[in-house]
Amino acid sequence: MPAGVLRRELGNKRSEISLYELRSLKGQHGISMQAITYRAKPHRIITEYVYERFSKTVGAQGWRKVEPEKYLVVDAPHRFVQLSYRYLAEGVIAIAKAAYLVRKSKPEIE
Repeated sequence: MPAGVLRRELGNKRSEISLYELRSLKGQHGISMQAITYRAKPHRIITEYVYERFSKTVGAQGWRKVEPEKYLVVDAPHRFVQLSYRYLAEGVIAIAKAAYLVRKSKPEIE
């Protein structure tokens, strides 16, 4: 997660961070709560103390391998679908061709 995204989502400096926020960010960005805090620490968004306390919570809860909250971000390639809709919008391909390419019906595309 880039520093700019971290700062936008968490702010420049935090004295505390909630599990609710971390779960939400995990779902939105498709990155683990542990990775978020790991990235926030060297950018001084959170302190070493906050990071250590969160790490202890992760260990105590058994979240090292399986964290709570599922990823909302679908792990699938989107570029082909995005380009298909782009070419449809620009008139490069017809609706029927776009529907075929993205595996949807013509009414769904329209």
